[in-house]
Amino acid sequence: MDLTTLTEEELIAMREKLDAWMVKHKSSKWANRFWQFTAIAGAYAVIDGLFNSIQVGVTAPNAFEIVLGCIIMFSWYQGDKGIKSNTILLKSVNDEISQRGASAQTDSQDVAG
Repeated sequence: MDLTTLTEEELIAMREKLDAWMVKHKSSKWANRFWQFTAIAGAYAVIDGLFNSIQVGVTAPNAFEIVLGCIIMFSWYQGDKGIKSNTILLKSVNDEISQRGASAQTDSQDVAG
């Protein structure tokens, strides 16, 4: 996303939305812990399904456990990737706003001086 093409109003609106999301995300400790527990449970399901498949042979419940564990881990991965990208986008938006503010102050000083 090219932030230089956005207007200042659009940048400020985007920053407000991202700030609200960040506050909501950071304030919920139990959701974060539950999300980590879910990832661990998914990994356990894959390992347990593979171990049981090696011991007993591939059965429908073992295959279902492996597939479900993979889906859970993939969901966790996508969610974590989304959190990181939103954090990086918020930093980029803040940098662009501060850069525009600094250039606007420099331009006004050049005109006044």
